[in-house]
Amino acid sequence: MEITRHEILSDKQRYHFFELPKLPDVDKIDFGDERELWLALFNAETAGCGCGKRCGTYGKRCVNSQPTSPAKQKAVKGGEVMRGAEMAKPKGTKLIYTFKSDVLFKMLFTRNPDLLKRLVSVLLNIPLTSIEQFYLTNTEMPPEEVGAKFCRLDINMIVDGKQVNIEIQVADEGNYLERTMFHWAKLFTTSLPSGEDYSKLPKTICISILGFVQFDCAAVHSEFAPMEITRHEILSEKQRYHFFELPKLPDVDKIDFEDERELWLALFNAETEEELEKLTKGGEVMEQAIQAYRGTAADEEFRYLERLREKRRHDEAQALRNARAIERKKWQGVVAEKDVALMEKEAALMEKNIALMEKDALIANLQALLNKKQ
Repeated sequence: MEITRHEILSDKQRYHFFELPKLPDVDKIDFGDERELWLALFNAETAGCGCGKRCGTYGKRCVNSQPTSPAKQKAVKGGEVMRGAEMAKPKGTKLIYTFKSDVLFKMLFTRNPDLLKRLVSVLLNIPLTSIEQFYLTNTEMPPEEVGAKFCRLDINMIVDGKQVNIEIQVADEGNYLERTMFHWAKLFTTSLPSGEDYSKLPKTICISILGFVQFDCAAVHSEFAPMEITRHEILSEKQRYHFFELPKLPDVDKIDFEDERELWLALFNAETEEELEKLTKGGEVMEQAIQAYRGTAADEEFRYLERLREKRRHDEAQALRNARAIERKKWQGVVAEKDVALMEKEAALMEKNIALMEKDALIANLQALLNKKQ
């Protein structure tokens, strides 16, 4: 708002503050005022696990647990809406951050290399105990790179001499296959030390976990290699692409809990607390992965980088909209110019037609005079 004229700058910006300490006790609130009921529910200090003792074990099992805390028992007297709010458990809520966040994905697995090693062994169907060499080559995530355009937050690693790259891609931004092949080529060609012969080039594998459907088939997993098109003979074992399409997965209730690959993919596809809770039944590895997820999602560094990443997405979207608007304006100008030119041509043609009509009339008059003289 303008500080002297009190003129609103924009209706798109508003702030509402509700100060809970200024509320009366639950016994004194107006049960006919739904806003006051909501605020009293948020202010219920004995809420949490339900034990009424501020035990700090929200969402966990507590030895003091009671059916409902005293403050909540009073708040839910406010009617059906308040009872619904009390019954809505956190496990059914949407996750603020999911494994589909490339920032979260990279931070979680670079900080937990044992989980990454397990994941790679499952996705590539390599026995975990057979992996002797495993180390990451790009663990850094500088803020200036995370916030930069076209930043690729993938993870590179060496697995028993093979070069493996893994990334998660949520949206289909077009030309994904070409982008993946280009990235594979860069990894492959830059891995040869100076002065070494080509036989030293390592097998290079790109793993893509996709949040969209890329291939017209029912299979969740697709593996590609260069192959002769009639004999189906592999050109080289050093080039591999693995794609995992998350939208093709069944619901969590229908996945095979004995299939660890399917469990991992369902974890990456999870959108709610309820799904995470169900996936903890997948065993110790799933429990460790979910615990690592919660730790990463609560990390201040992750949240800062995620904000940078989100800002970059907004900036790119805005730049794209601006470019399209400029292009539309440009073409509108071109069309307008062509319309003016066409109108000028039509006007000139009309003038010619009028001149011809005048000539035709003059000829007709002369012909009539000649006919009279004869």
